Amino acid sequence: MRYPLIETKRLYLTKIKKEDIHDLARLLSDPDVMRYSVKGTCSLEKTESIVNNMIREEEEHEVSVCSAFEKATGKWIGIVGLSWEDNEATVLYRFFKDYWNKGYASEALDGFLKKACEVFANFQAYAYIEKKNIASLKVAQKVGMKLQKETVFHNKPVLLYKFLDEIFIKEAVESDKDNILLYLKPFVKYSLFLVGNLKEKDFSYYYMAIKDSKIIGVAAYFPVFKSFSLFSEDAKVAEKLTTVISKKHDIKALLGISKAAKPSYEKLISLDYKPVEDPENLFMELDLNKFTPFEIEEANIKIVDEKDIDQVAFLHRYLNNKNPSESKITKEEREKIRLSKIKYCLKVGDTVVSTAMSNGAFLNTFQILGVVTHPDYRGKGFAKAVCSCLIKDVKDKYGAKHAIIFTGKENIIAKRCYELLGFKVTDEYYLAIFI
Repeated sequence: MRYPLIETKRLYLTKIKKEDIHDLARLLSDPDVMRYSVKGTCSLEKTESIVNNMIREEEEHEVSVCSAFEKATGKWIGIVGLSWEDNEATVLYRFFKDYWNKGYASEALDGFLKKACEVFANFQAYAYIEKKNIASLKVAQKVGMKLQKETVFHNKPVLLYKFLDEIFIKEAVESDKDNILLYLKPFVKYSLFLVGNLKEKDFSYYYMAIKDSKIIGVAAYFPVFKSFSLFSEDAKVAEKLTTVISKKHDIKALLGISKAAKPSYEKLISLDYKPVEDPENLFMELDLNKFTPFEIEEANIKIVDEKDIDQVAFLHRYLNNKNPSESKITKEEREKIRLSKIKYCLKVGDTVVSTAMSNGAFLNTFQILGVVTHPDYRGKGFAKAVCSCLIKDVKDKYGAKHAIIFTGKENIIAKRCYELLGFKVTDEYYLAIFI
């Protein structure tokens, strides 16, 4: 038996293959099985043409028809899937009579439709069923299809049923943004990239997952960085948002709290994305009432100005595992530094040797970003000092009460630096870079 694409309680569903032609021909030549088919019974030659068409539709639409195998016996017992016409999907299922009245059709179709919802955003499919075909009417209803209307299909009066994915993915427009903020507000510490860039026009694309008229997930793609971030409490919703963004945008990075980013990352891996390294990071939080400031006497810590941008961009190459001196700083690298609203650096003489940034506070919470110290100056407390200065500034200017930061699991020195400022590890954060 072939490797299953879908597994249900009693069935394995595999992609239709040419080797299934003879089994399918036996099925489609049975007048009882084909009683309500507009095509009628099929010869071996006609069945071969049907299988070739199913395989072609699989290539064009990603999903077409599956062969159904009974787990207990390994026997080929029928087919289930979609027929495509003008990009409209119609469900189909046929089983040998020995397997009727045992719930196989509804079990197979339910499993298949769930898989289709994973593949497509806002998936929908139809069924045209004659009123007297009671068995098929029951199957449609059992898998959640809803009666739409009475109509005519191939000159026959039928009932039109529709299946619609209960989770709808919508690209946000300006009028959606207040509702997005309301959804994210209770989870702000996990979604600062989303909240912080929400009002920035022409900088990002936002998507909402909606169920029963309520937002249940949000994702955003940032073209400048070719990255996306997301939040949802539901792993399936995170996967759906990832599917949509992967089809619309060129993804080079994913970031987010593990609850949402882990299923997203696993979805990308299943789509053959290649990570550069382990994406798991430590997520650390700081109650600013417990903040322990750190200062170095005579340290030259200042706000980054335009004259410092190239040196800060140079340091950021260490964060991105690049050779800092391999080429001149690019316009794109400069723009990425400028995007951060709050930027501090520590200088030794005229040289920037340590830096830290933030996009500002949102709902009393802010995130520290881009902390890096030149290798020749590490171990001197510079990163701790520049972070401390940034934290004090954001706390005083914005009234922030809570700070977050993430760092690599193996970066023991950074973890210790943040702990000395009062940060504690509370979760995992994913930062995945893809080739």
